[in-house]
Amino acid sequence: MKATVECMDKHAQEAPLKPRPDYPPKTPPPPKKPVSPPAPNPPTQNTAPVRVRTSVVIRDRRAANWALENAPWSPRRAAEDVVRKVGEWGLLNEKADKARTLAQLTRLLTEAALTDGGRRITVHVTDRHQHLLVMAVSHVAQTGAAVDREFLREVTSLGIVECGMDADGDEPGNRRWALLAL
Repeated sequence: MKATVECMDKHAQEAPLKPRPDYPPKTPPPPKKPVSPPAPNPPTQNTAPVRVRTSVVIRDRRAANWALENAPWSPRRAAEDVVRKVGEWGLLNEKADKARTLAQLTRLLTEAALTDGGRRITVHVTDRHQHLLVMAVSHVAQTGAAVDREFLREVTSLGIVECGMDADGDEPGNRRWALLAL
């Protein structure tokens, strides 16, 4: 028995072991590292600071908004909805003249927004410290729209505190707004 073990050991030492053809398994090469973008140029001393216009943010107060289609009845419906909502808030109790002014103001803002064209507008209303902010936004991409001074004169004739219009912001379209004291 000893002779056969020696013979096997001798034979095993002479013939080296060959690895199986499927070992080690082939693995795909690791992914290449993506090219990093170039570093931004540092600002020079002569550049003026850029003021980024913030969007309209309404926080910590009551607010409501309505999306309306571009139709002839939209200004009347917007005025009714705004007066109803502000009445629900209890801000128009025994103030019929303010309710009429609010309805006229909402109609003016909505009619002006509808003249921009487009398929829809949104009307927003919020309150703060006995003031109402009413805003109509036409969602039509227009850059550099001119300020309509006749429209602003008509709005200010209603006895509001402040009004304005702009086309700059984070959303396309013109914003027309007015602040009404209650």
